[in-house]
Amino acid sequence: MFESDHVMTEMAEYRARYPDQTFEDTIRFRGSKRNAELRSFGRGHSEDDAVLLIPQDGVAFIGDIGFFDTQPFFGFCDIDLYRKQLLYFQDAGFQVLVPGHGPVGCKDNIALQLKYFDVMEDLVGKVVHRGGSFEEAMQITLPEPFDRWLMGGMERFEMNVRYLFARAGGEVPGEG
Repeated sequence: MFESDHVMTEMAEYRARYPDQTFEDTIRFRGSKRNAELRSFGRGHSEDDAVLLIPQDGVAFIGDIGFFDTQPFFGFCDIDLYRKQLLYFQDAGFQVLVPGHGPVGCKDNIALQLKYFDVMEDLVGKVVHRGGSFEEAMQITLPEPFDRWLMGGMERFEMNVRYLFARAGGEVPGEG
């Protein structure tokens, strides 16, 4: 039996489970040894990003806000708010950052991720501003170390170029 056969068999038994609890701001957990905060960061990388903070230990589980040593995903983001989320962690007192993608990191990883934003916006924006096509934008070459971040597939790169191309005023095929 192939993996897809297993998935289809399981789908017949699948029942959606809705959350027992939702939150809009912060939930505080108080333990005998440490405290933690589950905090909503609102829109940025996605519609509503949440993080788990352990301030006294300087640890933040930043989920999909963090993409360390791999290209971030812009597909559903608001890049300006996404930047603010990253800048919060760059300025806050957390020394250990646990991303949703990539190895455990630190503020240097946040700085590099922000640099990726700038490099991609600049490269894609230049194509749009000179009247280039989306296909031309897909041919841009990323400088080091970002060129290594493309491992794992071009789908995320294409989504990022699509987002930035449209944001810069270009016409993206299949959208409009």
